[in-house]
Amino acid sequence: FGLVPLEAMSVGVPVVATAVGAIPEVVGEAALLVAERDAEALADAIHRVLTDEAVAASLVAAGSDRVARFSWDRSVEGVAALYRRAAAAR
Repeated sequence: FGLVPLEAMSVGVPVVATAVGAIPEVVGEAALLVAERDAEALADAIHRVLTDEAVAASLVAAGSDRVARFSWDRSVEGVAALYRRAAAAR
């Protein structure tokens, strides 16, 4: 689902991730995304975060805003609503 990037964002860590699965949807614009299996792009993005304080600070701020959109309560309610709809359709 993308819990690891969200956990990093919640503690102020700038996120670099691969653009696969649900990760792009989860992180939005709050992470540097690179193509899957592109080691050079991954290394470049990590280097950028480690050497450009403005980029790192921007990602930390965006990450803090992004993680605020997610909560366990909201997740549980979404799953419960899905189960209710499935049960009603039977």
